[in-house]
Amino acid sequence: MKILISILTLFLFLPTVFANPVVGREAAAPYFSDEVKNTSVQSSRAHYMVLHIGKLVNTTAWNWGDKGREKDAGSASIGVTYRVGDWRGLTDYLIRLDFNEYDIKGQKPQKLSFLPMIMFPDAASEFPLYFGVGAGPGIFFKQVGGEASLTFDYQLVVGMRFFDVFESVGFSVESGLKNHIQIGDDGQVNSAFFTGGAVFTF
Repeated sequence: MKILISILTLFLFLPTVFANPVVGREAAAPYFSDEVKNTSVQSSRAHYMVLHIGKLVNTTAWNWGDKGREKDAGSASIGVTYRVGDWRGLTDYLIRLDFNEYDIKGQKPQKLSFLPMIMFPDAASEFPLYFGVGAGPGIFFKQVGGEASLTFDYQLVVGMRFFDVFESVGFSVESGLKNHIQIGDDGQVNSAFFTGGAVFTF
């Protein structure tokens, strides 16, 4: 009887002992599934673009078109912001093209700005609140007579962004300061702004 029990036990455990071990991709899959998910999240934020539209508010101009100060000199603001990379997964590098229109004594100067920017935290963190700073040149396509056409622009921004609200499209809201100093004369502008926009990831 003991011999019979020993033989049955041997047959029960033989398949386990000689079973082919699971190796390769199948064996590694459970360990890398989380890493793949994280990588896909980061890659979906690798490139994003924001189209934004809004208004300049509390805009004050000095020595622009006339000596002295002029209030409420801001009008529309339209732009596009594109993420080009990040630094150590902490901050994003972006390029912003910003088109702004002003109201100076009934005239409507129009300016395009080219601004390299950094924003914190990076988009891969998926944290909705962000802060940013940027600076670069601006050029007036339409300017008040006798005023300089080139400017030095700088911006301080705070905003909220929500990715993939509808598939690869989200939205953002942003506020802050848009200031410029005219190169070649003493004109300058300080302005606050509010914008809303659509965020596209690809």
